[in-house]
Amino acid sequence: MNEQSDALRMVALLNSLHVPDDDDQLADQRAGPWLAGWLGEGGDGWGTLKSGACDDLRTVREGVRELVAAKDGTRPVPSVVARATAVLRAMPMVIDLGDELRPPRITGAGDPGPVGRAVTAAAAVYLAVHATDEWSRVKVCAAPDCRWAFVDTSRNRSRRWCDMSDCGNRAKARTWRAGKPVVR
Repeated sequence: MNEQSDALRMVALLNSLHVPDDDDQLADQRAGPWLAGWLGEGGDGWGTLKSGACDDLRTVREGVRELVAAKDGTRPVPSVVARATAVLRAMPMVIDLGDELRPPRITGAGDPGPVGRAVTAAAAVYLAVHATDEWSRVKVCAAPDCRWAFVDTSRNRSRRWCDMSDCGNRAKARTWRAGKPVVR
């Protein structure tokens, strides 16, 4: 996969939680089909996941969200990042060096199951994006009540909000009402 598709996969994982209304695609019966699509697997064999089956993946997702947000000056919550790190340390993963036909990749050791495959894929996507220039383009909306992830396609990589007409406008209006200079 190229960096752009990895960045978009990371954004899709982060956006599986819609923060404003706490709608989490990894928390209910939609998790199986959503994960099958995200992994590019057929839906067969996923079925309905047990409640809490995706807890490890949700923990990794939120740890990555904290690290993405920290690039723009937000301090990451250490306990959230530490929990995500602990999940990844406990996951049996193998580095496949690849060959002339396949690039190196991270895979699950043995059969980690569908959620284990997703956690391994999340780790692989994070590493692939972090190792490229795309890392600076993956961002989280600066609005604390939004936190929607996006790929910043602006030339100077200065975009702060997921949508200027909504989150950006609200932030600038709050600043103006408070009598402070507007930051562009």
